[in-house]
Amino acid sequence: MSRTAPRPKSGHAPARVEEATAVAASFAIAEDSSRMRARSHSHTRHQLLYASRGARTLFTGEGSWLLPPERAAFLPAGVVHRVHSDGPVSLRTLYLDTSLVGVPRTLRVFEVPPLGRELISFAMLYGASKPLDRLGTKAFALIAELAGAWAETPSPFELPSGESEEILRATSVIRADLATDLTAEDVARAAGVSVRSLHRRLVAETGLSFREYLVRARVLAAIVTLSAPSARVGDAATRVGFESVGAFARAFRKVTGESPSEHRARVKRS
Repeated sequence: MSRTAPRPKSGHAPARVEEATAVAASFAIAEDSSRMRARSHSHTRHQLLYASRGARTLFTGEGSWLLPPERAAFLPAGVVHRVHSDGPVSLRTLYLDTSLVGVPRTLRVFEVPPLGRELISFAMLYGASKPLDRLGTKAFALIAELAGAWAETPSPFELPSGESEEILRATSVIRADLATDLTAEDVARAAGVSVRSLHRRLVAETGLSFREYLVRARVLAAIVTLSAPSARVGDAATRVGFESVGAFARAFRKVTGESPSEHRARVKRS
């Protein structure tokens, strides 16, 4: 009869792990960083990205997703991606054995309930250097299955990039300087298409009109700004190009379902 590895007593798994040399089928890492600029890469295991503090932006070939606290991304094995953060972030990453059942079949971004946050915190006890014990095996299996259930309610914080070269250029221009009073004419010129074509193709490739895309990009950028402890709602509104706090609050509620102040208070409590 094989012996199980002893349960880790305390602490986090090391942040830097070579996945190819990991002994554990599933494992977790914790990484605290003042700023993050990961290069495009992929993994042989499924990955669950979550941050207990700070906001990150996930980029894939499909688009970009904002990952503030309380939201996680599930990336199936092999998905090429990169993660950026412009401020402090406490990243908690789970690498999941591809044989686990119940996981989402495609990339998903979703809200993590309190139970999920506690399970992720518990999983941090299990690093890559030792096989999982019985309790660890059950914990990762439960997280994998619950992730599949949580992913059925996707997060609204998606910002598709488009598919064609022209729309990829257009969405890149929109995201590059949100404080500028961009017009559809400006973006169409930069993308090399007519204004009419920009409107039509933007909706076809992203599901959003020019105005909707611009507003969502500004709101998602504001969420990152509001994650800083000293951030003020008025400053966040100005930084991303809103002319007034009232307009910012209306747009914020339409995208997220809550006011900027409510969002800050909820994230702070959690």
